[in-house]
Amino acid sequence: PTKEDIEAILPQLIGEVDQIPPQYSAKFVDGKRSYKLARQGVVVELQPKRVVIYSIKLLNQVSETAYNFEIKCGGGTYIRSIVRDMADLLGCYGVMTKLVRTASGKFNIDNSVVIDEFCEDDDIDKFLIKPEDILDFDDLVLDKVKAKRLLDGLKDSYDLQDGLYKVFCESEFWGVGEILNGILKMKVYVRDL
Repeated sequence: PTKEDIEAILPQLIGEVDQIPPQYSAKFVDGKRSYKLARQGVVVELQPKRVVIYSIKLLNQVSETAYNFEIKCGGGTYIRSIVRDMADLLGCYGVMTKLVRTASGKFNIDNSVVIDEFCEDDDIDKFLIKPEDILDFDDLVLDKVKAKRLLDGLKDSYDLQDGLYKVFCESEFWGVGEILNGILKMKVYVRDL
């Protein structure tokens, strides 16, 4: 297919789609991994999974039959399935030969490090990202009195919406708490108790 052929079908692959995982995936089928069955020549019918594909951009043509794409998608999306579906729409075969994940949530290629550099550096702390910088929850800052009451198992009422919060005692990150009917319950502690 030409670049123009490919660009013409891309809109059909974008949005909320029911994507069928590839045969060579880790999905369980009757207690066995799909990829193990596929290696044995067993073809199984995998159930579609709802995923979100935000955009697919054809970046460039690298050879007569190879192209680079940039895909922005939600979690759980199989890029191999996008390639398969793209080839089906084009009436040809397709294979993914390389995948570079440039971002996943708040993690991205700009704040990543290769394993050799990480292992060889004496100051690995400089590579670590604080949990509170990754979580997408609102802050709930406790003063020392309320923090002690929480540790003692006492329940205080908070005028906050139900949901998950990053819980701090003053400026120290304690973990993730949940407000339910105005009451805070810690879900995960990351502080030393």
